[in-house]
Amino acid sequence: MKDRNFNGIIEIMKNVSEEIDEISLNVSSLTLNRCTGKIRESMKFDITWAPEFLIAKMPLECLYFILEYLDFVNAVAKVVGYQPFCQYMDGRDSFLVSEWNKQKPAKRFTELEGEKRKGFIRDLKKI
Repeated sequence: MKDRNFNGIIEIMKNVSEEIDEISLNVSSLTLNRCTGKIRESMKFDITWAPEFLIAKMPLECLYFILEYLDFVNAVAKVVGYQPFCQYMDGRDSFLVSEWNKQKPAKRFTELEGEKRKGFIRDLKKI
């Protein structure tokens, strides 16, 4: 997919909302680099963006919305132009996390493995 440059999370989420039905943003959470919201009024998400990386999180309490989360991740990937390089359960914060890192995914993957988090890390490039 074509490389895309964004001016902030609002521009990314505007494009994602064209891909996902029933998405709503928590307006009070919006900053240049972060926002939270819901899909279909129940699946919560948190997304953080910087030009070199993007992190999407879903609370594990919403795990029964895994298909909606995967649809969300795929929509974000379509908008930014590349897939996340890994997914893991972050036991510290009780989130399922997907990470995109265009510049140095192998380095970031090594960092994640070294943090010895509870949960698992899955290298999506090896699937």
